[in-house]
Amino acid sequence: GWNLGFATLPAIPAYREVHSDYATFPVSVYDDGGRSPEQSISKSLEVRLANDTPLLDWTAGVYVFQERQHQFTGQFVGENVGFQQSQVYQNNRFITTTGAIFAQGTWHVNDDLRLITGLRYSKEKKSNDAFNFLVFPNTAGGSAARVDCQFSKGDCLNDRSKGEVTFNSTNWKLGAEYDLTPKNMLFATASTGFKAGGLNTNSVPGTGFNLVTTAPGLTNGVGKPIPFDPEKLLAFEVGSRNLFFDNRLQANLEGFYTKYRDHQENVQAVVATAQGNRTLGSLQNVGDATIYGADLDVVARLTENYTVRFNAEVLHTTYTKLAFVLSNVVSGFTIGFPTSAGPVARTVAVDCAGE
Repeated sequence: GWNLGFATLPAIPAYREVHSDYATFPVSVYDDGGRSPEQSISKSLEVRLANDTPLLDWTAGVYVFQERQHQFTGQFVGENVGFQQSQVYQNNRFITTTGAIFAQGTWHVNDDLRLITGLRYSKEKKSNDAFNFLVFPNTAGGSAARVDCQFSKGDCLNDRSKGEVTFNSTNWKLGAEYDLTPKNMLFATASTGFKAGGLNTNSVPGTGFNLVTTAPGLTNGVGKPIPFDPEKLLAFEVGSRNLFFDNRLQANLEGFYTKYRDHQENVQAVVATAQGNRTLGSLQNVGDATIYGADLDVVARLTENYTVRFNAEVLHTTYTKLAFVLSNVVSGFTIGFPTSAGPVARTVAVDCAGE
């Protein structure tokens, strides 16, 4: 970093590279490195200006981030599982690019009272380039309609999708701190949060890729990936920070309340297409949730050599909305939650609101 006189200017670059190769068992062999291990390369840079004055402690900065991922995953179900054979693998590439500008200030109203203001603008772009292959022999489940793939002598393209989405969000923070004494402080904050949406690795049926081909491996285009929207939250927090007995006892207490909107969940969702509704497993916005509770943290320094720590938390979480569908449901099937007839044949709609 640099000292510019009116402010300091720290710069924080980062680089991370991950190669992941693993396999799981026993129901079916899931091997991410059957042909190539998963790879991720990410780079980021954060630059901040900051200074403390009698009136205002402030910081402002810029953040940029990019991650490139290559995911090569495969699954094999042998004849010992329902007398079926199934080999599938995916070859997916993802690119995430993020940029943000932000500023936060702590305003000294007087010697005891401080006000906190903060603002952040984020822009995030995500792109997917996804392939899904069936490998001969393949006689399991949903691949029965893929006659060309059942008798294919090699890899048979089952799905192909490619797309790009961009999300923008402005988030804020407001708060106050008040010193009851030099060692006892009360605080309260309110803030918003944002988690970007994105694209799934399977395509919306009827958008360019035809699952029923006229010859092995033929397609009629590139499908649009199934999208999902951002997840947002509103959070409130109140609490107290305290030191007692010549700083030998620290006791912090806080209460919190958070509301999630458009919570992202990996579920089966009904996707509307030109050929009618289809049920596909994907990451979707299907829930709203409320979380609240309280936290107590105590640190006591009994002697120069002994410190005792104690922490307790009370937490309550509820989905105010959580609805999804299940497909290929067996007659009489129950899951302990309210269900009703689904929008597509052989599906049920599940309502987990209040759970």
